[in-house]
Amino acid sequence: MTGSPSADPAPVKNVVFIGGSFVAISAVMKMRTAPLPPGYRIVVVEPHNHAHYMFGFPRAAVISGFERELFVPYDNLFATPETGVVVHAKAISITRTEVKLDRAVEGFGDSITFDYMVYCTGARHPSPGNLNDSHTKAEGIAVLKSYQMRIANAKKIVIAGAGAVGLELAAEIKEHYPEKTVTIVHSRDRYMMGYKMGIHSKSYGILKELGVHQILGDRLIIPDSGVEDGVLCTLRTKLGKEIECDLLIPCTGMTPNSDVLATLSPAVINPANNLVRIKQTLQIDDDAYPNIFAGGDVVDSADIKTGLSAFWHADTIVQVNKPFMKPSMWLVFDLTRIGLSRTSSR
Repeated sequence: MTGSPSADPAPVKNVVFIGGSFVAISAVMKMRTAPLPPGYRIVVVEPHNHAHYMFGFPRAAVISGFERELFVPYDNLFATPETGVVVHAKAISITRTEVKLDRAVEGFGDSITFDYMVYCTGARHPSPGNLNDSHTKAEGIAVLKSYQMRIANAKKIVIAGAGAVGLELAAEIKEHYPEKTVTIVHSRDRYMMGYKMGIHSKSYGILKELGVHQILGDRLIIPDSGVEDGVLCTLRTKLGKEIECDLLIPCTGMTPNSDVLATLSPAVINPANNLVRIKQTLQIDDDAYPNIFAGGDVVDSADIKTGLSAFWHADTIVQVNKPFMKPSMWLVFDLTRIGLSRTSSR
């Protein structure tokens, strides 16, 4: 735990953030200038001991020298333990007023009571775009250095999936190792479907100039045995293309971390995508729990899932999650106007 709660004769009311994500960090920083009323404290529950600056991971998976800078300690998030603490544990279940932890933590035990909660656990992505299971800085650096070595030793690299991570990874590899063969395979007929066509055109042009082989509108058939690093094999696509490969890097799929909230309200999870249904106030879409909010990549909203959207979610949550505000005073926000919406970005 970063910081320790001080003894206080009056009961402390907790505003708990599940997940030390950009939503939580941004909300905490905003609350420095608009603090909670006396008697309230922020508690961030996060299993990682450092915040992950994941936007730099694709480059750090290729180029060495700055891995350490991408893992930021939570130590200075709060000025005093009275205003907030970071609890390094994993939330495993939630009740109406309590978060159950996977371990006992000093000052709390194995559970934390709350008056308000913000669920901002994000989503799992394949590494190296996201290092979900690297709980320490050393573990995260080791994963990135492992990718650096694997990429340096490979000659024919195939990237499956061309979201933001896949596109940047392909460009970083080919720019740093122009002698290597890099192929990117994407199931859609253009890149970054949620954005304007210009984003696709620019991305396609950069990769073409670098010499990346681009296959759009097709999918890789990955053998059950996978692809062994350093062993040349031939991969096939569903449309019959053949690609030589000695290193396969999957960059497809996003799995929302909504399972813990489902222990409280299964109905709030959209079965079509496992995202959390929310109201325009960013309260979860269950009238039984007006004190529980959600934001970031885990929510089922119209905006595109970016860091910018997470910051806007945090701004909304700060404004409507003040404990001294009555429900009738909660503001309503149009989520299509927060961050980059799927309409405005086209």
